[in-house]
Amino acid sequence: MGTMLSEVVSYSEEPILYLKLAFTATFFAGLFQASLGLLRLGFIIDFLSKPTLIGFMAGSAVIVSLQQLKGLLGIVHFTSKMGIIPVLSSVFKHREEVRGFNYEE
Repeated sequence: MGTMLSEVVSYSEEPILYLKLAFTATFFAGLFQASLGLLRLGFIIDFLSKPTLIGFMAGSAVIVSLQQLKGLLGIVHFTSKMGIIPVLSSVFKHREEVRGFNYEE
């Protein structure tokens, strides 16, 4: 959500608006989830097939893992996009910044 929000509002230019939008989106997502739980509408997930759920969870894990490459490798200039192609191209583009793999020494 932070990536989508930063495409609309810049945190450095308008930090108050950015935080208001982030808190509002988080509040409504929690409200929606709580209302579904209170209304016992969790059975709707049973209509999704098991391969669909597994694929969704695996895709989420891949996206989260790729976003962790920035901190793991110590890359300063990294993409803010979440797709696999922009992330991997950013890693290869800035490979000279990778901690422990300095080829000039």
